[in-house]
Amino acid sequence: MHGSPSTNAFSDNVALSRVSLSPGMEAETETEAVAPRRFLVNSAQDIHDILSNSDIKKVKALLRSQHWPVNHDVRRVLWLEISRRFLIESTNIYEETVLELYGQDDESAELTLPHFVDPAHQVNYFLNQEGVNTVMRILGVVSELHPDITYCPSLYAISSVLLHYMKECDVFCCITALMKHRHLTQTKKAHLASNLVFRDLAKKFAKSCYSFLQHNCKQMDHVFDNWMWWIFNHLPFSYVVKVMDCFLFEGPKILYRAALTILILFHKHQGKLGNSGNLTNAVSHFCENMPLSEEKFMKMAFSIRSFSRNEIKRLQLKNELELNSRDRVSAMTISASHENLSLKMSHSFNGTAIALQPCKSDLLSHKEKSIEPPLQRCRSLGMIPLADVQSVILTVNDLQTIWSWLPRRLAIYQPTLLFSTEEHGTSILTLFSRTSGHGPTIIVIKNMENEVFGAFCGSDWSDRHQHGNFLTYFGTGETFLFTIYPNRRKYEWVGITNQDVSLTGQMFMAGDNTTLTIGGGNGEGLQLDSELFNGQTKHCDTFDNEPLCSQPYFKAKIVEVFGID
Repeated sequence: MHGSPSTNAFSDNVALSRVSLSPGMEAETETEAVAPRRFLVNSAQDIHDILSNSDIKKVKALLRSQHWPVNHDVRRVLWLEISRRFLIESTNIYEETVLELYGQDDESAELTLPHFVDPAHQVNYFLNQEGVNTVMRILGVVSELHPDITYCPSLYAISSVLLHYMKECDVFCCITALMKHRHLTQTKKAHLASNLVFRDLAKKFAKSCYSFLQHNCKQMDHVFDNWMWWIFNHLPFSYVVKVMDCFLFEGPKILYRAALTILILFHKHQGKLGNSGNLTNAVSHFCENMPLSEEKFMKMAFSIRSFSRNEIKRLQLKNELELNSRDRVSAMTISASHENLSLKMSHSFNGTAIALQPCKSDLLSHKEKSIEPPLQRCRSLGMIPLADVQSVILTVNDLQTIWSWLPRRLAIYQPTLLFSTEEHGTSILTLFSRTSGHGPTIIVIKNMENEVFGAFCGSDWSDRHQHGNFLTYFGTGETFLFTIYPNRRKYEWVGITNQDVSLTGQMFMAGDNTTLTIGGGNGEGLQLDSELFNGQTKHCDTFDNEPLCSQPYFKAKIVEVFGID
């Protein structure tokens, strides 16, 4: 499955491998012995000199051009030094945690597979039982120290490869660097999104292969779902090592390059292989019998042009957002099916409309609203009256307008006032505290000029912590901006009508202790400060909106936030 090992060993960890070792940097294959290769990197000093070079492109080019034998000693230093560029993790932490988890006699300790590993993909790469136990121990420590890693099935195989060239504690440090630098997905959602990223890349960079799969595979997504395992389950070990040389430095882009190369080569050789029926198994079998040499395989991978890290990040974000949206639709649909019988609605599904009760408000005097007829929430269920909400900004007609803009699965629910500066003060922390856990919310602002505008926030504000304490954008394409007075208008996500959306067009929501933002990219669509008083509204790429009020910088008179229950 991983290629039979040559007579020369490739492992630097003799005790952990089932393959004998002929140590030393001089060990090469017979062919290489006849015509020795000259490598630009052969010593620890060479490695230090290269990695200290600030010109990243030169470092990448040099690493890509080197094709060391699998058993070359250079990797023992190179791989560790590359990982130290991203993170220097103390080996004491590892040793202390091992002692805490497994005790002094760790050989007798019970080793269990961490929850983030997929048992179906335990690739050992010729490690003996002691080596397997070492991998289990390393991953056990990773699980203990990084509980935020919930799904990373490739980590087992990568750890097994690293252990051939590095000490146990150094493997841990290298893995920590990979996770810290986001070289590997760490959640099930991110992993599933990476499969969709590969699908999108194949559609662009391997068009004929993609078309071939469309016409010959009933479940094409199943083929793409295995792209990672083409590399770590089925490529011979010598190819995996070559991929790792560049992956450790350049990140997941190298894995996508390798997988695209496999797909292109598979399609090219399909005629010679014949129609095998099951294409998923056929690609796996093809990997195990790769017709190109390691050097030619990598050269072909690097020949794919216009392949950028930014594009991969954009596709990853786009697909994660799509998966989040699907999950929310599914969850809300199920919830609605259980709760729709208890909704406040007319007794007859097809009966006459029920008059809505006026909203109790003492600050609503903009008569211009009566010019526009109220939008009625007429669904297949009939008329669903909105509850009597204690708003000091919105009339029932205003709420009806906003409710008519909501995703249909939410429009059957009732508004609940969660936060108001009139009642709960002007702290952004109070706003986040009172709205977290309530899912989608509606923020409404009335400024000193009595203009009314706001935003529907498609994600829970507690999601702002998903990347730690860093201020980062999150949310889904269901988010939108709107104005109510003097004009009523909805500004939806540009991705709804345009599939080719830039990264700046996917900045939905962001918030921390100092600011709250909805809509970004060359301007903030709507932003409030920590005291919910000073705000700004500008055109942004995410919603392609006009400023929501007459002045780009405004003072908020009242801020209200509604939940949807």
